[in-house]
Amino acid sequence: MKPAAELSTIVKLVTNQDDPQALIEMGLTELEHAGRPAAALVHFERACELSPESAAGWLYAGVCLVRMAKLTEALVRLEQAANLGLHTGLLYQTAGDAHFHAGHFDQAHAAYAQVAAMGEASPLSEAKMGACDVNLGSAPRRPSAHPASSGVRPGRRRVV
Repeated sequence: MKPAAELSTIVKLVTNQDDPQALIEMGLTELEHAGRPAAALVHFERACELSPESAAGWLYAGVCLVRMAKLTEALVRLEQAANLGLHTGLLYQTAGDAHFHAGHFDQAHAAYAQVAAMGEASPLSEAKMGACDVNLGSAPRRPSAHPASSGVRPGRRRVV
């Protein structure tokens, strides 16, 4: 957020402390620009209290809690966002990270696979799926769909 926009958000929040959108904007400023997930969480949780049907507050509260390593709490918030109809790559990526760090590798893999099914896979999310497989003691479940991956094993020639 640009300084003028950040100031506008602060003014909006000061003039109406019960504005869920202003709380979410302030939370995003704390989370992404200041790197303070605990401070951001306060804003997101308040937005959820004021507007419990808004999935954004629940999603970003979950993001904060994952960054704070409060994984069980994060999964509750993320589930609430999904129950409200939110189905985004960020939701599934964050849920995958929470499950992965909690040692729930099957659930983490499923969440990362959902990111891929949405067409939002990245080399990082594919690596996370592979890490799930390694932790489960299994071979990778699907070949990489990322364009940067050639699918060629070391020591093998690709036949076109």
